[in-house]
Amino acid sequence: MKRLLATLLIMVFALVGCGANTTSGDNVELEFWIPGAEDEYGFYYDAAAKYSEMTEGVTITPVQQPWGDYWTKLPLEVNNGRGPGIFITHTSYGDVLKPISAELDTTVEELEELGYTNTDLYVGENGKPQFIPALYAPNVIYYNKAMWDAAGLTDADIPKTWEELESVALKLYDEQNKVIGFDYSFHVLFDLALQDGQAIVGEDGKAQFYGDSLDTITKWQKDGVTNYMSYGAGSPEESFLQGAAAMIYGQPWMANYFTNTMPDLEFASFPMPGNADSKIKVTSQAELTPGINKNLEEAEMEAAQGFLKWMLNDEETMLSIASGNNSASANTNYLQDQEYAEGSAGSAAVSTIEDGSDMFLIIPSTLESAYNVLLESTISTEGANKDADIEKAKISVENTDLSQTSELEKRKLSE
Repeated sequence: MKRLLATLLIMVFALVGCGANTTSGDNVELEFWIPGAEDEYGFYYDAAAKYSEMTEGVTITPVQQPWGDYWTKLPLEVNNGRGPGIFITHTSYGDVLKPISAELDTTVEELEELGYTNTDLYVGENGKPQFIPALYAPNVIYYNKAMWDAAGLTDADIPKTWEELESVALKLYDEQNKVIGFDYSFHVLFDLALQDGQAIVGEDGKAQFYGDSLDTITKWQKDGVTNYMSYGAGSPEESFLQGAAAMIYGQPWMANYFTNTMPDLEFASFPMPGNADSKIKVTSQAELTPGINKNLEEAEMEAAQGFLKWMLNDEETMLSIASGNNSASANTNYLQDQEYAEGSAGSAAVSTIEDGSDMFLIIPSTLESAYNVLLESTISTEGANKDADIEKAKISVENTDLSQTSELEKRKLSE
């Protein structure tokens, strides 16, 4: 019996050690992991099919992976000698992606000549990029058109400053039907700080505490601009879908989510408001192009590198990635070719990029978590322990060590 178990274990380990990427003769087959379904990320599925069809001896096979455990499962698989040949990457998870990613067979200078910006986002030991941004996604404001019309608001009322947004939010507030004027996520902290010239990271490599930003949100809460009962229910996008918020702070990709989830919902978008004297109004986050498994064999590596080279140079594919996320292309040569309807999330995102009122910034997942706790402690905590809870959350933020993050994560927001 023990001998049988030992034999079975050997077979299991042998199977586990086999990767999903194969090379047979002159044919190379690579798995392409995508944390989403084809109806959501169709542009990546299309790119894989197009390249496989046009490239003899290479097959790129998309494999859908759940978003929930993707960022833990992916590095675990690669580090154990398995995993896909190609995989989708994301800015906020660069800390776990860099160690498993091969450098691309190109240089920062070559990518910049192609029109790509911020190509020094993540470079490897040899100074070559490991992955680059495909698109920029500055946050936007969504509003429910039916609620907007019912309040007697028109396009002339679209706010350009936070003071104007507060005024509009109060007009949209409907206490009887439990509808608040404006709902937000903790990401708004970064934009409020950005407009005040604060930095994400201090000279000591620690996260900064955004006291002024929290004061603004606390004031909104007190004045009835927003209400924790909606924010605390989950997320701004869910508040919007449930009709519990007339306006929300959100990301461009949410437009697809609203349309797919509730096709009859009428909504529109406008760029992020700002302080009257603030040129920079919003942080611009990034989605990244696919990365390559650093453990590939020579033929597999050559095929994966070929796919990424082609992808970066294929205007149709790169514009599809940007428009599929309702965002702006990171390739400035393609930006002018993007067309979005007026009032759409994509139009708001592109206009923000074009007028220079955004600043690209990486916001690490560890810092996101710390600020989320801080915001919830400030807004929701009641009773005698409130001050202690807020202080504890503040310390958690300030003790988030960012000293090993890239220089882009340390850049001053006032620059």
